[in-house]
Amino acid sequence: MCGICGFITAKDDSNFQERLDRMCMAVGHRGPDAQGTKLMKDEDKLIGLGHRRLSIIDISSSANQPMHNGDQKVWIIYNGELYNYKEIRNYLFSKGYVFRTNSDTEVVLHAYEEFGIECLQKFNGIFAFAIFDLNEHQLFMARDRVGVKPLYYYFNSSEFLFGSEIRAILPFSDKIDRNINYTAFNYYITIGYIPSPHTIYEKIQKLSPGHYLVFKDNIVTLKKYWQVNYKESRIESFENVRDELNFRLNQAVKRQMISDVPIGAFLSGGIDSSSVVGLMAKNTNEKIKTFTIGFKEESFNEIHFAQEVVKKYQTEQTEYILAPDPKELIDIVIPYLDEPFADTSFYPTFIVSHLAAQSVKVALTGDGGDELFGGYDWYQADLLASKLMISNPEFLKPIFRLLSKLPPSFKKKATVNIIRKFFGGLSLPYELRSMRWHCFFNESDKTRLLSNRALNGIQNNHLNFNQFIDQQLRNTTLEYMYYDLNLYLPEDLLIKVDKMSMANSLECRVPLLDHELIEYAATIPLNFKMRLGENKIIFKESMKEILPAEIYNRKQKIGFAVPMQKWFQKELLPLVKYYFFSYNQTSEFFNELYLKNLLNDHLKNRFDNSPQIRSVLLFLIWHNNFYRNR
Repeated sequence: MCGICGFITAKDDSNFQERLDRMCMAVGHRGPDAQGTKLMKDEDKLIGLGHRRLSIIDISSSANQPMHNGDQKVWIIYNGELYNYKEIRNYLFSKGYVFRTNSDTEVVLHAYEEFGIECLQKFNGIFAFAIFDLNEHQLFMARDRVGVKPLYYYFNSSEFLFGSEIRAILPFSDKIDRNINYTAFNYYITIGYIPSPHTIYEKIQKLSPGHYLVFKDNIVTLKKYWQVNYKESRIESFENVRDELNFRLNQAVKRQMISDVPIGAFLSGGIDSSSVVGLMAKNTNEKIKTFTIGFKEESFNEIHFAQEVVKKYQTEQTEYILAPDPKELIDIVIPYLDEPFADTSFYPTFIVSHLAAQSVKVALTGDGGDELFGGYDWYQADLLASKLMISNPEFLKPIFRLLSKLPPSFKKKATVNIIRKFFGGLSLPYELRSMRWHCFFNESDKTRLLSNRALNGIQNNHLNFNQFIDQQLRNTTLEYMYYDLNLYLPEDLLIKVDKMSMANSLECRVPLLDHELIEYAATIPLNFKMRLGENKIIFKESMKEILPAEIYNRKQKIGFAVPMQKWFQKELLPLVKYYFFSYNQTSEFFNELYLKNLLNDHLKNRFDNSPQIRSVLLFLIWHNNFYRNR
């Protein structure tokens, strides 16, 4: 993995090398092993390409970037891993291509020469890259199918800038437009993160997963090149599908263990990460290094489950009990986020990445299993809701609303909290019910939360969640799964892992999101994946021999969450009070009386307002660190 950046400009300035160096340094944490830059002219344009390298495949200096083809007419900067690069390399070699390195970067470069933009259909991997083609006078950029690796860009009439992170773009010039994007702000306040193509800055865009971009003749062209299809179901026996899934899972993990440097795994103690570790052990004779974060709050702590995997596979385990450190959070962790981001599991993700980076350069994770195989609580809620709604519940809606107002529990997965969310969701129109599980502030809340200025900002910036939904899956649980695969997974979970792992110069791979595995999983009938009261049926059965019995027989998913409910009442309370009531920009965006009531209700245990508190808090911290002090 690496950090990439670059520009195309029609301006004439003698300090472009210095600008390119600044852009590279801004993403230096993504690639501490080497830095390379290239400036070149193409007609009336100046092109700059920058690269920071984290050496994983072919760690020799000959594989440094930017890299060029034989006649130096095609140049590439690349962030990613191509897991099938050897097969593609062999084909290209048979076609007469000469290779100077053993890297996957050179394979991508020559694949582009051979296949053009269609090269994307040949790749199995995670990537974000940019290729400048002097023959075609164009820049070609692409992002992997699921969105594991991010890529951002900025365009005005005379300049096109891009980078692995927003921070790579901003150092190019202090004249870059940094106005707040109120559509992005509206998304953030609603769901806690900002989906592609938006960023918090009006003029900076994020290339969407499974898309490519061509910049030619001062025109940006975007195109989607991959989409998962849920419309077909396999007419096979459960046993055949189970065995085929076992084979494909094993192949995906084996494929992603390719590396010229030490490799390990994040181990939460859940079914997904435990399966990945078990399959890794099956495919190597070496001891697997595993890394686990725990909490002193028992209902959040899964270390005892992780230890069952450690025991079964004799892994070399590193554990850490996380306690909140406001200074560490503000000074070290949050600056790597670039944008407002309210999923506080970024904190333990940063710490587990830091632990892993002490002994490995690559870690496999279990991300993706819930989206593919029906692991989330809200999928069960939808199955139950469908049965209840069939029973003509109009007269029950007042009861549903009352049940949604039960006093909360601060224990994770507490039954009363599930009841509150479930019955609150049943009183909503169908198209809004899934949002009950993701929503921080609804439209009614926003009118009381936001300042007049912020309300004016979002007034004409409406949210479009339909873009993440396949209309042919409407009114089915598959709709939620498709929604999560296209929104929640790439825009929250994967972006979090990328930023926090790369902050520690660690590459994270996601074998459960191998695109061939995704395409196969999408054809498995829903009733093989889940039924009322039981999740991930086919996945668990396919991994039965791999999982320790204690994990296979687990009834409740905990997930990788943080006990913010209690932390906001104790260790992080001074931080919240400062930003809510002393930071001099709070009233620019928020109604302070509403914030006071929000916090008081939380402190008095009337409601668990920790999601809403962290949403406001993390926006204000971002505003202070990145925007106000720019």
